[in-house]
Amino acid sequence: MVTAVSCQCGKYAHHLLVWLPYTPTHVLLYGTFKVMGLGYVLLRATVPTPEETYDAMAPDLRRKVDENRRARQAFEEGMKQQQNAQVCFTKSNRFLITYLVFRMSLQLDPESAKPVWADPPKR
Repeated sequence: MVTAVSCQCGKYAHHLLVWLPYTPTHVLLYGTFKVMGLGYVLLRATVPTPEETYDAMAPDLRRKVDENRRARQAFEEGMKQQQNAQVCFTKSNRFLITYLVFRMSLQLDPESAKPVWADPPKR
């Protein structure tokens, strides 16, 4: 329930909206927000950041993590190069590829060069 309260402060009239949580829905929402806020504060206070976790690792585990990072980075770079090559190939040569496939099909089967309506009707 929202109640408007007005007060006289010097020469200006201030209108304040006061939220009075009297209905069960407001109480439930307010409690839900409090619980979620408390959970977020506890999360930020207790869970270490990735940098803190990495700094707390033993040296042999750090080497393994570094190797995995380098391997993943190399894999991702290879994937990006492959994707870029495919995108450039298909965008720039789409017409050429279609034409070459058509020409190759004609060389393999000269009958396919005939139009469809040139065939006798099949019964």
